[in-house]
Amino acid sequence: MKRFLFALFVAVFALVGCGKDPVVADIEAFNTVGNHAFKDVAPTMASLNERTAVAKTNEEKAAILGELVTLMNDKSKMLGDFKAKTPEVGKISEAITGGFKSAAEGAAEAQAAMLHNSQDELGSATRKITNGQTLLRQGMEDFMKLAQEKGVKLNK
Repeated sequence: MKRFLFALFVAVFALVGCGKDPVVADIEAFNTVGNHAFKDVAPTMASLNERTAVAKTNEEKAAILGELVTLMNDKSKMLGDFKAKTPEVGKISEAITGGFKSAAEGAAEAQAAMLHNSQDELGSATRKITNGQTLLRQGMEDFMKLAQEKGVKLNK
């Protein structure tokens, strides 16, 4: 009986030790969502940039900005649907999602400014886009740093 209890104790202890660090699991899960969300961003952005470079009117530029707003809102929603189980990854997820939302709001304001031909509105919108990009970049840096600290290799 003592051997049985000892063996049971060892088995339970071994199983408890096999559990994955919840932060690591969250990093891996968020990385998977991020990879899915960002897979088509680079070619889409390249296309939008090329089209913006040849756009001749504010209306054409505003239409392209509308596409950018849609893209950023879609990516923000994808990332926002992720629910972190740990505060470390939750904070990072919120920063990245918030960066996308702020940049999308700024792009929407820039679209309106183009249509109104308002330099003041465009300046304000540009600042909001820049703030969003800063939040996004900082969140990504924090995510990579946390992954490195936890020894998680991120898919690129």
